Amino acid sequence: MGAAPTARLAGKLPPGWAPLSHAEAVQSLEGWELVGLCDSQTQTAQKWGAHYGAPAYDSVEILLAEARPDFLCVATRTPAKKAIIETALSAGVRALYVEKPVATSIDDAQAILRLAQEKGASLALGVNRRYHPVYRQAREWLRQGEIGDLVEITIEHGRSALLWSHPHSVDLLLFFAGAAPQSVQAVLDPETVVWESEMRVDSDPVVENACFRFPGGVTGLITRSGGLNVRLAGTRGTIAVGADGSYLEARKQGASGYFLETRTAQSLGGTGATATALAETWRAAQGQGEMPLSPGEILASTQMLLGIVWSAREGNGPVSLTAVPSALTVTGRSGTLYA
Repeated sequence: MGAAPTARLAGKLPPGWAPLSHAEAVQSLEGWELVGLCDSQTQTAQKWGAHYGAPAYDSVEILLAEARPDFLCVATRTPAKKAIIETALSAGVRALYVEKPVATSIDDAQAILRLAQEKGASLALGVNRRYHPVYRQAREWLRQGEIGDLVEITIEHGRSALLWSHPHSVDLLLFFAGAAPQSVQAVLDPETVVWESEMRVDSDPVVENACFRFPGGVTGLITRSGGLNVRLAGTRGTIAVGADGSYLEARKQGASGYFLETRTAQSLGGTGATATALAETWRAAQGQGEMPLSPGEILASTQMLLGIVWSAREGNGPVSLTAVPSALTVTGRSGTLYA
């Protein structure tokens, strides 16, 4: 996500995703300059520096001192993020775009968001579907009352790991519900949960299912169904975002009472999701618009992820998100790598 060219995914990505990587998105935006790339592996930094025609660094401290970026993109594994973000904010960076998740505990997420607020900086998270034109159109249809009142949101992202995949799932629930949930009930694959201590899971557990309860009676479901689909159920119809934004379909109630009236949209065009996220975050940093993802939503998404683990620990029963311990940590480790 940091620098690998989108060409590697030619023929696989639906419209609205390219350019995908941070570096490509920066170079696609008018008036933006890529002033440097950094990787702890010197050869990797030099490889991508040469590819993009930008200075290469193997130390974030040197990058910040010499390149002096206004905007920093962070695409590292999660355990390294907090120190990088703190260093960048202390160096005067005005905006950050950070790959998901922002932290492995609620405590760390709160510390990062608090420091960003103190420094007057904008911080967004790389949950790119909320910046994608098809997902945004789906939310607009929902707000226009296309399917009546929202009843249920279903996320079909497959049977996958909590911190690697489901930051996208919980963010989409927040995106469409428009509020933070009150409780969660979840099941994890017990063979993938490694409790290192009472407050620390040293793995990236696989989610079997999760059910969130939102204000007003809306239910949010994470299922094992695949296909990268999102389904919105309303009192008078349904909206489906299919195949990672490949298409959008609404089915509305007709005279028969069945949901047979169909409305579709495809290939809405516009700027790619990553570039949209960067541009909107920078405008917010300049006081020219709202953040595309608020600090409250970033914190809520962290609580939701940790809440899934806490529910599983409490016998798979429902737990209030306010009851999830802020010190609970999930490292996101899979083998020698981390989410």
